[in-house]
Amino acid sequence: MKIKIFFVLLVFFSMFLFSFSKKTSVLDVKFEVLKHYNQNELRLLLQQQKYPKQFTINLNKRTIILYSDQNYNTILTLYDNNGTLLDSLAVMFMYQLANSCNMY
Repeated sequence: MKIKIFFVLLVFFSMFLFSFSKKTSVLDVKFEVLKHYNQNELRLLLQQQKYPKQFTINLNKRTIILYSDQNYNTILTLYDNNGTLLDSLAVMFMYQLANSCNMY
């Protein structure tokens, strides 16, 4: 019984710590990207690329990689300065941005 309680407390504590370790948010990424590029500019930059289509944006401590292969499978990655993958909500925003840029 004590082991179960300890395990549950450990899980809650790690979730609590993880909630404070997020390095960016959807609004942070949206602000940073759209401050430097509007959606039409991003669409044009992606359309100019040959396959595989890849476009890297370096904003402050973030590297945003939009990638689409010849079959229009899209991989979107968002990294901070030390190569750590940032939170999935930010990646979901980039997915929405790629859709608006007609990557499919």
